[in-house]
This record gives sequence, C-alpha cells and structure tokens, in this order.
Amino acid sequence: METLAIVEILGRRGEVVARERITKLPAIVGRGFDADVPVEDPFVAARHLRLSADEDGFAVEDLGSLNGFQVIGVPANHVAGDRVVVAPGSCLRLGHTQLRVWRPDSPVTAELPVPLRNARGWPASLAWFVAAIALVWGQAWLDGSGPGRDGEITFTVMIWIGVIAGWSGVWWLSDVQSRDGASFIAHAGVASMIVALALAGGHALQTLAFSIGMFDVARWENGDITDWAALTFGVYRHLRLVSRRSRWVLGLSAGACIAVLILSVRYVTDEASSKDYGKMSVPWLMRPGWMRLVEGKTVDAFVEEVLQAADSGRKD
Repeated sequence: METLAIVEILGRRGEVVARERITKLPAIVGRGFDADVPVEDPFVAARHLRLSADEDGFAVEDLGSLNGFQVIGVPANHVAGDRVVVAPGSCLRLGHTQLRVWRPDSPVTAELPVPLRNARGWPASLAWFVAAIALVWGQAWLDGSGPGRDGEITFTVMIWIGVIAGWSGVWWLSDVQSRDGASFIAHAGVASMIVALALAGGHALQTLAFSIGMFDVARWENGDITDWAALTFGVYRHLRLVSRRSRWVLGLSAGACIAVLILSVRYVTDEASSKDYGKMSVPWLMRPGWMRLVEGKTVDAFVEEVLQAADSGRKD
C-alpha cells in the first residue's frame, strides 16, 4: 500500500524512537488500541488527534482531549476542536510526547561521514605522541650518565616508539569495525597518552612527596599508582574506539582488567623479592623526578665545587 505520511515519535532529546508509516488518511493518533499511530503516554487521550492531508502539508485536529496539543515553536496551545495546518517536518507535543510528521517525498539531510569514535583526529594524536617522546627523552636524560649517555637516550626513545607502535597495532587489529589508517592513528594517540600521563603524573607525584619529606614512601604507593591510573584510563579509551557499548560498561571492563593485572604483577614481584626480606632497603625517592643527580660525589663536595666555580667566576 502507498505510504501517505510518516509520523516519527521523538525521545526527550529529540531522537527518533519509533517511526510509523501511514497508509490511509485521515489517521488517528492516540493511546487507544484502534489508533493508527499508537502513543504510550498516560497524558494522551485514546483518540487524541486526527491527522489529515492538506495542500500545504497536514491538517491536525484535536478530538476533544483533556490536554490538547501544541505545535513546537508556536506559543499557543490548541484545545478540543482546534484545527491547524502544519508543514511537513513540523513537531507536535501532546501530553509528554513529541511527534514529527513528514511526507514520503520530504527531503532528508545529507549523509554525514563516520568520524573516528571517541577520537579527535590526527592533530591530537600527534600532540600526544610528541609529548610522550619528549617526556621519555627527558626521563632518559635524567637517568643517563657518562660518555655513552646520548646513545642510551636514543636507544630508550627508539624502544618506546616501538612499544607505542606495537601496543597500538594490537588494539588496531582487535578493531574489527575499522582497520584503516585513521583508526591506527587514533589508537597510537591513546597509547602515547598513556605514556605521557604516566610519566608526567609520576614526576608530579614524586615532586609532591619530595616536597613534604616523604622519602620512605614505597614505590607501589606513589610512582606506580600514576602508571596504573594512566593505563586504566588508556584501556578505557581503547575500548571506546573498538566497542559501542555504554561508557560505564567499558569503564568497569577496563578497571577489572587492570585490577587483575595489578594483582598478578604484585604476586610475581612479591615472590621475586621474598628472598630479600630482612635486608636493608635504600629509599628510592631521594629527589624529585625532574632533578638529575651528579654521580660519584657527595652532596657537600658538589656544593663546595659549585661555590668554588662561582668564586672563580666573580674573580674573572
């Protein structure tokens, strides 16, 4: 049968939740079982509206309802017996329900390109990659020493570039819905974000602990907590790229995966370090993460050398 009109039932945010094809006009809109457009709304009458064809669109007539109806965008509320003509695409409110009426030949908006899910494109990914590599380089420079420090820094940076690429590739292969270049760039951006947040957060937390004199804080309680937090957030972002499930489901999944990984790592490290019980431990947090120490000198010797260099500079 020929479709004469299309009525869309809209949700609270204007999204289409149902679509009814009308094959005969006039058509009845209401809560009754004999309505051509059934509406599940206790504030709508059994036979609320009559929808008829008109040269300018559609004629809408109230059939004696208690609450009447309203044309969205028009302040007046129409009551029993009122009849108005609306153009195709107009929205009506009856009770707590919104309807939109169309002709079968009504134009639709142009198709939109599918965006990267939960990604901002290559500029954001590139920014995170640059930030991650810069922080890796800085950490390697702080930790390196001796004539071979430049080589150590280069090797460390190359290793982390490979880690980011490999991690991104694994997630890219798991994304069965999209395996194009843009998807890989998005996953690489998330991987770079994990590295950048872990390093930056670790430095910030180490500096805070150093500033308040918490030198004996265990590594598990400061440095690692930022790593695990960054990894959890990163896994959540990866899951959002490969899955269309709700955010809270993906968040719980990411948290559960990281919790299992943390317990496994803790068990392995505790077993490996059990042989060292009773031995003296050296506090690892003796400086902020961004500070580089001079090896082979005591603090007093280093300060004395600096003062002598400053004196000689003033004499010159």
